[in-house]
Amino acid sequence: MIRAVPSSFIMVAFAGLALAFALSQAIWVDETTQLSGLTLSFADQLGWLIGNSNPIPGVPPDRMPPLSYWLGALWAQCFGLSELSMRIFGIFAIACGAPAIFLAAREISPKSRLLPALALAIVYLAPGTIVQAGEIRAYPLFFSLSAWACLAYIRAISRSDEPVWLIGLGLFCVLAAYTHFFGVVMAGVLWLSLLLVRFAQKEPVFPVIVGCGIAIALCSGLVPFILASVRLSAGGSSADPSLVEAIREGARMAARLWMHGVHWSSPLLTALALLGMAILLVIAVVSLRRGSPLTAGLFLPLVLAMGLLNVLNLVIGGFNVLSPSYNIWLVPFLSLFALSALTVQWGRGLALFGAMCLTGAHLGADVQLMRHSSFYTHGPGDWLASEITDAESTIVVHDSSGNWGHVYFPLYYLTGGRLTQTLRDDSGAHQLIRPGGTAPFAGSVQDFDTQIYVRTRSLDSNELSARLIDPGDCGIEWMAPDDRREAEVRSYCAFEGATIAIVR
Repeated sequence: MIRAVPSSFIMVAFAGLALAFALSQAIWVDETTQLSGLTLSFADQLGWLIGNSNPIPGVPPDRMPPLSYWLGALWAQCFGLSELSMRIFGIFAIACGAPAIFLAAREISPKSRLLPALALAIVYLAPGTIVQAGEIRAYPLFFSLSAWACLAYIRAISRSDEPVWLIGLGLFCVLAAYTHFFGVVMAGVLWLSLLLVRFAQKEPVFPVIVGCGIAIALCSGLVPFILASVRLSAGGSSADPSLVEAIREGARMAARLWMHGVHWSSPLLTALALLGMAILLVIAVVSLRRGSPLTAGLFLPLVLAMGLLNVLNLVIGGFNVLSPSYNIWLVPFLSLFALSALTVQWGRGLALFGAMCLTGAHLGADVQLMRHSSFYTHGPGDWLASEITDAESTIVVHDSSGNWGHVYFPLYYLTGGRLTQTLRDDSGAHQLIRPGGTAPFAGSVQDFDTQIYVRTRSLDSNELSARLIDPGDCGIEWMAPDDRREAEVRSYCAFEGATIAIVR
């Protein structure tokens, strides 16, 4: 009971910070899809997810497995289907992984009172986790299931005579796969890793092969969803990275599993985080040869995953294989492996210093996140929607060369599709944006009482950090009105920033 007291404080702090940020978060494109999909009946939703006709005009189709929708629908039945309710569902879902991380840390070091609390602190006080918790997507649930899969995997190594952990590993891998397609990647990596560990320890591998086979059979139900996702991704393209670029992207993704853009807002926070990460990982890697099978067992999935992901990044286009959100399942494994440095007798003091550096960087970054929460939201959708008092008499004109979709879809959702939105090209010609595409705009912008001209652009962490004190125009020039009338100009700095010019 005493061991759980610091951990309880950490989780209370996480819940408070996550809720505070969720109240500031802005709705984004994929969230409009999830919220709209939750309004469908079970049959319509299932048909929609396997690629049948889209019954939800005005939002992009989804390419996700169904479990987050099913559990989200149950939550909505109990607590209502609203943006805030579903953000709280995400916070609850991600918090459900905490007992698994606590127990996994105790499995690594049964006598340590500090290691479980540090594991929770490094995972749950990370600003990336706080931000991710409020997402209205599959990621919070995916994270929680991966944490329980991590516990089952660790105990399948340390308690190989207890077959219940193979059953648990299979169960959580299947559930994770039906939550996010990268759950299939996780499952493949974990079963292969367990097979290699059992083989190296000269333990029976047949139960692992059987468990893996059953998990594969149960995942066969994903085939229609995967085919639908492939069809949606077929039009996407991405430049083929060189080997050096692929390695750099892989290293960047690994760092972003622990770090968030807000860490980069201060050189001190950046240095503390990188120093803590480096100390923990170096000690853990150096001690591998003399460490326990659990340490090697935690390291193996990380190596296999990074190798597989980099290969996929070289051969697959259409989406970002190395997205930290897709690979959030690696966070428990990376954190527990790094903290295994605390079990190394010769490096325990230095490892504790490294853990304190990383935790301190997280806490400092959390302060920055709360102070400048709007900067680290998705984009300007809610902010711009608040400027619209009458959707029927307002027109929003987007710069066709900008990231206009990040504003169009949230505005369409928040105004119920009643808002007129157009694209203006360099020649000044307008195209009416409507569900399914665009069409020539037959009317006149001047026919509307309020005209809002929007230019949207992505901002990276360095740009946001440079503008925390004096945002200015976020580096986004405003778009002049059609008739060159005077306009009220405002800007919103976020990962998708916007500058608007309002004519009333």
